[in-house]
Amino acid sequence: MSEDKGRAPVEPARMVAAETKEERGEARQRAARQAKSVAAAAEAEARRAALPRFGRSQILEVEDATIQELEIPEWGCVVHLRVMSGVERDRFEASVAASAGPNRLMNFRSRFAAVVLCDAEGRRLFTDGDVGVLSRKSGKALDRILDAGLELNGMKEAAEEAALAGFPSGPSGDSGSDSPPASE
Repeated sequence: MSEDKGRAPVEPARMVAAETKEERGEARQRAARQAKSVAAAAEAEARRAALPRFGRSQILEVEDATIQELEIPEWGCVVHLRVMSGVERDRFEASVAASAGPNRLMNFRSRFAAVVLCDAEGRRLFTDGDVGVLSRKSGKALDRILDAGLELNGMKEAAEEAALAGFPSGPSGDSGSDSPPASE
């Protein structure tokens, strides 16, 4: 180590100790988050290990139709929503995918509501033929049904991505108009 005139040499151990309280606090927080993450992973693995292993007959016997109540203030009532079966979901998603172009979301809310609105036992209240009539109901009420139904069916994130598909993600410099650009 070299010595400057009038200064004592700085030892490496003292430089480490020179960390700020803030840096030590951040390091403790990182370590605590990491410990929580490891504990959560161990807990999840223990839950998985405790679950039974199902075969074909057990899977087919499981009652997995979920029904949820939803208050619709615009209608002054509570409605029931249900989880779609696999074939219903495939059919619904195929109908949306088949609707290409700017009208692909036409009657989306009412089409979705027709599939998920049900009675207390899970039977559909509306047929696909009722979509036109249902589409004339309050958009706000249909939005409530859409939001809750997408969440219940595990489709919220995919629906948001699909709704944004085809729309520009940011300024492109193209206004989409044949008009000449505005002068500066």
